[in-house]
Amino acid sequence: MLVRSRQMGFTLIEGMISLLLLSVGLLGAAYMQVYAHTTTAQTTYRGLATSLASEMVSQVMADSQNAGCYILNSAAPANINGRSSGCSSAAAVAFMAAWKAKVAQLPSAGNVNLNSVVIDSTGLTTITLQWDLARNSAQATFNVPHRYILVTQVS
Repeated sequence: MLVRSRQMGFTLIEGMISLLLLSVGLLGAAYMQVYAHTTTAQTTYRGLATSLASEMVSQVMADSQNAGCYILNSAAPANINGRSSGCSSAAAVAFMAAWKAKVAQLPSAGNVNLNSVVIDSTGLTTITLQWDLARNSAQATFNVPHRYILVTQVS
């Protein structure tokens, strides 16, 4: 005598539940990919800002007699370590033009008021770089402005 089993395979309900679970898993994996891409972009721009700020500090240290030439978006002090803050160095002007072009690679860096190089009368140098990743990304959920500030003493 042959015993007949009551369950012969997947029912429609079981198939729909399996499909739902698979869909939730795939959506989670897709979100992880978007998040990883955004995080990578943030890291890239943070690295660029670090490199640009270090480049500026190195230039100011190497050419401290023309420190006034490297001030950006700041009321220039009357003198920096006893030196005039005016700029008469063609090399410093060329460096600043190239540096500003590199800074423009940061998203929303086209607004030059966001970025500054301040050198006070004692040689304390503050470099501020800001960017907004959402302006360069399709993901509006990561709409957090970023700021990198480097402060150092240049003598």
